[in-house]
Amino acid sequence: MHRALFHRGLKPRIVALSARLAQIGLVLLMLSLNGAVFLLMDVVLGRTAAISITAVTMAIFAGLWFLLPWTARRA
Repeated sequence: MHRALFHRGLKPRIVALSARLAQIGLVLLMLSLNGAVFLLMDVVLGRTAAISITAVTMAIFAGLWFLLPWTARRA
């Protein structure tokens, strides 16, 4: 994609699209990791503990991957 669009002067579009695709990838990675955490904790500790631990890990991922960069960008 870079080779096709860069020489046409579309660098801002490439950067914007790449950023959006990276965000989508992080969301999918967060969901898959939390799915694995939930499955493991459900088997080991039970459903209630699994929901609690998964909620905490979801908040940690969201905070580190989305909230922290957003606040740093706004500052």
